[in-house]
Amino acid sequence: AAAAAATGAAASKPVEAPRPEQCPSNCQGATPQPWSTVASGPNGAPRYRWRPLADGSAALQVALTGEEAEEPEVDVATCAVRLTWRQTARSLTLPLGFCTDIGKCRAVRRRQEGLCLLELVLPLVSVETSLGGGLAHAVGGPDGCGVVDGFLAGNEADVLRGYLLDRWGAHEFQPGDLEGGQRANVARAGAGAGGPALVRSDEHLYVKEEGPVLDFARRLDRAVLGITAQVPALAGRRLMRGRPMAAVYAGGGARYAPHFDAVAGDNGRVLTCVLYLNPFWREGDGAELRLWPSARSLSRDGPLREVAPLHGRLVAFLCDTRNLHEVCPVAAGREVEPRLALSCWYYDAEAIERVSAEDRAEDTPVA
Repeated sequence: AAAAAATGAAASKPVEAPRPEQCPSNCQGATPQPWSTVASGPNGAPRYRWRPLADGSAALQVALTGEEAEEPEVDVATCAVRLTWRQTARSLTLPLGFCTDIGKCRAVRRRQEGLCLLELVLPLVSVETSLGGGLAHAVGGPDGCGVVDGFLAGNEADVLRGYLLDRWGAHEFQPGDLEGGQRANVARAGAGAGGPALVRSDEHLYVKEEGPVLDFARRLDRAVLGITAQVPALAGRRLMRGRPMAAVYAGGGARYAPHFDAVAGDNGRVLTCVLYLNPFWREGDGAELRLWPSARSLSRDGPLREVAPLHGRLVAFLCDTRNLHEVCPVAAGREVEPRLALSCWYYDAEAIERVSAEDRAEDTPVA
């Protein structure tokens, strides 16, 4: 990558660029947002922040730990950037929220505010695109599931992540549990193998729609409403969205066993959307989402799709008796950042009349 050459770091394979239709809608000549809150992980993950430049470019600043600190390998794709520290086995993957000119990216090392910083300058390119197109592509295919990278820009995702982790740090999250009517829709990992039946081991919180949560929910609503006519399974339905639910998987082995979000319309859900907020996720950390689109039972039949929980990435899938899925166990024996996601479910307004008030109030988290 161009930025890697500028720092003297060895080049590696580029980040897989999102398809053009998946680039965020604010690619359309928008100026990058002001500085985000400095983001860092509790397990010593890198500190970084964003800033806009006068010429319309954006800069990503990453704090190094000293003059002789290891400089990361830098890979820049059209709409994403990844930094990798080989010696410390750290990684940082961020959606840009705009499209950049890879050939004009540059990197410099500087001192600022008492910090040794690696600054990546990422020139802005105006691109006509929309989030709705990426979402329609994701759920409109035969599997009814897919991925939209960069649904939130890196700085927007940082703010939302910080907001939710503050709630988690304040012990507002509750241990995962299942509403009674959903237990039959979940495989019990470990049952019959001499160990306890494990269903899920996350912590979750139904969050108020305010601040960055409200901003995300409104953007998602616009995108979903914009694709209903393009997706046969959603066409003609009047959709209602439930309250957003944040989930954290922390500690080795934390997981959610294979399950369905709905079976034969038993709770009115028709569409699941999950936003991931994990800038420091690395291969080997675990907590990937696995889906079996064609499975109609808990036996995990048919092709498997596996999705890494990357920062700013949205996973969407139809959940009306399809798309069996699980959250893989968090890796044990290594420092792993808490795996964070924010989920929203869309309901068929007519079907919801068949669901009890208790079922609606005690919704089941997905990821």
